Amino acid sequence: MVVGIVLGSIALFLCLLLLCPLKLSLWYGEDLTLKIGYGPIRIRILPQKEQPEKIKKEKKPKKEPPSEEKEPTFFQRLKEQHGISGLLRLATEVTKLAASTMKKLFSHVVVYHLRGDIRLSAGDAADTAILYGRVCAVLQPCMTVLLPLVPKKKRKDVTMQVSPDFVSEDSHISVYAQAGIKPLFLLSTVFGALFRCIKIYLAANKTAKERAEEQTKLQNTESQN
Repeated sequence: MVVGIVLGSIALFLCLLLLCPLKLSLWYGEDLTLKIGYGPIRIRILPQKEQPEKIKKEKKPKKEPPSEEKEPTFFQRLKEQHGISGLLRLATEVTKLAASTMKKLFSHVVVYHLRGDIRLSAGDAADTAILYGRVCAVLQPCMTVLLPLVPKKKRKDVTMQVSPDFVSEDSHISVYAQAGIKPLFLLSTVFGALFRCIKIYLAANKTAKERAEEQTKLQNTESQN
């Protein structure tokens, strides 16, 4: 009885941990501030704390070992094993996997806040108008592509204002964004993508072995003839 209560308590605690959202907060004004939050825990990533400079000791120059033949890189081994066509097929499968994984991941993301106030100024009125057009030409397609990846019901506070400022001499940018995802969905998506990646790699290796066996058979038949 006691063991069942303990195991049930541990399982309930783990479920709560997996359902507590992992949040990423970003502020941009004069400086960029980036924080990660999980429950009551807050970790600041940017700006980093200034650390006292350590006095570096002069290191004696090390004697270089005699040059040895470099081992082939992972990409070179893949190229030798699968060939150019096999490598391209593998890259295509990995690209499709990355796209589907990102789409699935974004479907679980919740955008709590995305507020932006961008006032553009280049000093001269004509230059300000040109700058405003260029920024809108970049920002609007980005918002059009990225926002639909997150379901509409999970976008809670999204307001982005871009305007030309013909009075000030400098531009003013203020952005606050906060998004989160539950670790349960994050882990399931990551492990699912990892499992599919292993399947793609094993299938590619199987195809490469079959081709190598066919080539050896052809060579053997040609040598016999």
